[in-house]
Amino acid sequence: MTTATRTPNTNLIYLFALGATGIATAAQFAVPSLAVYAAIIAVGAIAGMIVTRAGFGKATLAFLVSASVAALLYYFVVAGMLASAGDAAAASATGETAETRAAISAAAEGAGNAVGAFVAVVAFVQTFVPGLLGSGIGALVRPKHKAAAPRQAAMAA
Repeated sequence: MTTATRTPNTNLIYLFALGATGIATAAQFAVPSLAVYAAIIAVGAIAGMIVTRAGFGKATLAFLVSASVAALLYYFVVAGMLASAGDAAAASATGETAETRAAISAAAEGAGNAVGAFVAVVAFVQTFVPGLLGSGIGALVRPKHKAAAPRQAAMAA
């Protein structure tokens, strides 16, 4: 009787990607360092590749999705914060006309969108690149399937 070793579903790599991104983002509040963020993402990618045995393409797609989610969240947070600051500045502008207040608010919203887009690009790159590198390292260091061993032995002979 043979015992089959169960391997997790390869789609779990998405959970590893999103989990590593969430943990890295939360860690930014404790240790605001880009190196720590990148290291957490890369370790999550390596662990995900080893545990799930997902292919490099699937891991790349998982970290592409994770980086896109992180970029969107950063965009909305930054753009919202700057728009709120503009609204507060417009509300505190005493003695100004309603048109001036609307212009202040619109300018802050435009600046929020621009800065939010820049931060989103940075967040995407700082999430996707370590995920891609970690996936590559994980593909290299993970143990090969046991079924491939007899074929490799036959090729060596």
